[in-house]
Amino acid sequence: MQLSILHIAAHMGAGAGKAISGIAINDKSNKYEILLLQIPQKKDHITNCIKNGIKVSICQDLNDLEDKVSSADIVVINWWNHPSIYDALVHVQNTKARFIIWNHINGLEYPRLKICLLNAFDACMFTSSASFINSHWTVDEKNKLQEKSEVVYGMGDFKPEFYSPKENYQICDEIKVGYVGSLDYAKLNSDVVLWIKRITEKEKRASFYFAGDCLPDFKHDIEKNKLNSKVHFLGFRNDIPELLKGFDVFVYPLNPHNFATTENALIEAMAVGLPIIASRGVVEEAIIANGKDGILVENEEEFVSAFTKIMKDEKKRIELGHNARKDAIRKYSIVENLERYHKVIEKVKSIDKHKHNFSEIFGGKPHEWFFYGCSSEEKMIIEKSLIDNCYSNEELLNLGAIFWGENKGSVEQFYQYDKTDTILNRIHKKMILERTKDESKNRNKISQE
Repeated sequence: MQLSILHIAAHMGAGAGKAISGIAINDKSNKYEILLLQIPQKKDHITNCIKNGIKVSICQDLNDLEDKVSSADIVVINWWNHPSIYDALVHVQNTKARFIIWNHINGLEYPRLKICLLNAFDACMFTSSASFINSHWTVDEKNKLQEKSEVVYGMGDFKPEFYSPKENYQICDEIKVGYVGSLDYAKLNSDVVLWIKRITEKEKRASFYFAGDCLPDFKHDIEKNKLNSKVHFLGFRNDIPELLKGFDVFVYPLNPHNFATTENALIEAMAVGLPIIASRGVVEEAIIANGKDGILVENEEEFVSAFTKIMKDEKKRIELGHNARKDAIRKYSIVENLERYHKVIEKVKSIDKHKHNFSEIFGGKPHEWFFYGCSSEEKMIIEKSLIDNCYSNEELLNLGAIFWGENKGSVEQFYQYDKTDTILNRIHKKMILERTKDESKNRNKISQE
């Protein structure tokens, strides 16, 4: 019997949009509607859905959610700690429904996935097996969670076997180093600009080509280090497979405290057969077999060493690239991904619809939602910063880059969502003040030097 499945998401940009559209389009056994909580900025995945007969609508009023949720057989909540999703769940918590959470973050760092939240849903889907390497979950909690969970990659309709493989691994006058993804420090290693500088100083032929949305801080650091002629910003691209084939090596230098999951850019680079240098992290280790289909590095020295090694050895580039392509085809099958997705649907469809008291878990106000994604230590640092005599400037400034960004669950994003929340107002004001003071201090230090 065909089920009515409602996907609720904040938006359909980037990787999450690819994940949602891919499942909805390729699952011919069920009927889909996708409900977005914000006006979309990028519409390519939406357009693709509409072309394939998938209804996509924008929720103008959260009070209208109840009818949509109650009429659906199953509701899939696409989760990456966006304030609008918290708000939506509070609005429909008294509506009887079957809820699945599809996690598009790994949850190991901020924004964190907490066991109480996951247990509140009827079933769970994760976009990386790395999520289960969570030190805050007990063995018993993990075992119980796995009983109602599956890893469903956020890879959309990715079919690696149909990607045209790279054929020429020879290096010409220019070494094209590629990266695809967000260009901000919430995702990238905070020292990545220095890594780039070292590479370009050591290898004059190296040029970096970055495809993706770029935040001002990153571009500013490129300019400050006089790397303009060596770094090319390509913007958001829809021709990634062809773009990748033109690179000589693919780099993925992520922040060690990242929120990475499926990492479509990485597996697409594998499908093309590119030699890859990526940061060593639990998510990257779940994708890359170090030394076999890529090289994982932890710091600048290892990054430079790996780059030098690959550039000097064409046979190694070919070996890494060919192995990467084979592994991508073996591991990332859309058929198997859909099978795991259907297992979750099967687990949930026979459950009686019931209420889910979400506000008991994460509260009903935006500042409570923001704090819910924090660890107890992160929450304590931020709360202490609001009390002058307990305040440590250094502790606050040392919070991860994601806290200081414009989105991805940052203070700014929650503040912009609801400026009437007085506690969020105070947090936002304090963080802006301290960052301004720190930047002024750094400017004075540079001018004195």
